[in-house]
Amino acid sequence: MKRLNRLKKGFDENIDTEGSWAISYGDMITLLLSFFVLFYTVDPQAEKQQSMQDQIAAELEGLEKVNSTKANKNIMNLGKEAGESVQEMVIHKLGAKTYKDKKRLIVEFPGVSFFKLGYIDLNQQGKEAIDQFLKVYKPYMGQFQLRVQAFTDSRKVVSPHLRFKDNLELSALRSIAAMRYLQKAGVPLSRMKLSGYGELKLTHLKLKKFKEKSKDALALARKVILIIEPEENWEDSV
Repeated sequence: MKRLNRLKKGFDENIDTEGSWAISYGDMITLLLSFFVLFYTVDPQAEKQQSMQDQIAAELEGLEKVNSTKANKNIMNLGKEAGESVQEMVIHKLGAKTYKDKKRLIVEFPGVSFFKLGYIDLNQQGKEAIDQFLKVYKPYMGQFQLRVQAFTDSRKVVSPHLRFKDNLELSALRSIAAMRYLQKAGVPLSRMKLSGYGELKLTHLKLKKFKEKSKDALALARKVILIIEPEENWEDSV
């Protein structure tokens, strides 16, 4: 009987020992998984680029820099979380607007007509808007890529003697003209991409607002939009 009790006791001890080992192993796996989740969630480079994008927006707006709770960085808060949603800020200094779209900062100039009707090269107003943008962007341009998008109004191309056949070709040539202007100002071609988007689609409400700002409402549709993008997704972008 005593021998049976000893065997039973030893059997119970083995079960407890194995169970304890299994629990410890499970805890270790959980900790490792937690570590990897934290490691890949906190990206120092992404935080740095996010901070600089916010700084660009803050300087364009001409507001005083705001101290962040993270590492005392001077960051302007554009949303509850980085890349959470698109949030609009009016830039009074340039008469422009910025939008935060995930990791991209979109800069446009709704009150500026960049091109004369049927022309490819930037007009004086367009050059001045880009010059003001460059004053803020240049110190940061080594950390980002710049996408250049140009648009036309809805008037159809009717002359067969022009360099472009339609508004899509016209917008592409305008994008190139804007890119060349940026290049001459010091932005490397290797850090830019261009897009010609053809006609700018206007809602009746936006068209009404354009008419209030300009005698030629469609002139404000002839615009350039600049998109500041992080380097990490640049090769995968279209």
